[in-house]
Amino acid sequence: MPTFEVTTDGKTLSVVADSTDHNQNDGNLRLWKDGAIVAEFQWWNSIVRKDDV
Repeated sequence: MPTFEVTTDGKTLSVVADSTDHNQNDGNLRLWKDGAIVAEFQWWNSIVRKDDV
C-alpha cells in the first residue's frame, strides 16, 4: 500500500492510503484508506511524495 509524505508549512506527515483524489468543491487533495478520507490538504501549499512499499 502506498505511503504518501505530505509537506506543508514546514511540517511533514506520512500517510498510508489506498488512493488519492481531489475535492470538487474546494480543490483540496484527499487521501483515502478503506473507503474513508484519512487526510485532506491544500495541494497548492504542499509537496507530496509517494512511495510504493
